[in-house]
Amino acid sequence: KTIAEVTGQYQSELAKRMDEVNELLGLMEATLEQLLQKTMKLCDLQVQLNQEMDLKDKVSKELDLEYKISEMQRIIYDLQDLRICASMISRRAKSASTREPGSFLNMSD
Repeated sequence: KTIAEVTGQYQSELAKRMDEVNELLGLMEATLEQLLQKTMKLCDLQVQLNQEMDLKDKVSKELDLEYKISEMQRIIYDLQDLRICASMISRRAKSASTREPGSFLNMSD
């Protein structure tokens, strides 16, 4: 074989290998692009998840706050009832202290 033939063969083989390398580089680039897109989507989903968790915590705290407020309202109603009872007891005590002895047996209030 002549130098030109051998050089031609090497150039032909080199061209085939370069084509293969370029094809593999193209596949690698497409794969990396998909990986980048998936990673960006994962980051977006993580941000959404964090926002939803923050919202869930806020809602949970608001529900807890609503429970505490309703419990406080119940206590206020109980205190109002107790105040009314104390007022009635106080009136009876005043009434009893101004009655004649033995008249408590005829309490009609």
